[in-house]
Amino acid sequence: ATLVEGDGPAEAFRLDDVKGVAVEVRLAQGKKCARSWKILPSVGSNPAYPDVSPRDAQALREWEAMRKAAE
Repeated sequence: ATLVEGDGPAEAFRLDDVKGVAVEVRLAQGKKCARSWKILPSVGSNPAYPDVSPRDAQALREWEAMRKAAE
């Protein structure tokens, strides 16, 4: 979601009893993370984990480190 000030575009969804709020539906920008299924522009920014977000890449690194330590 992106919050902006102003009335919003004419085609935006509004509720009559909630003044100053307009909702415009758009497709999310970015790629779908293979782990969390979130659509984020940062997916693929880590070359070691090209199909996940940086947050999920960190979780995968930690999981792999724990797995190796247990061997």
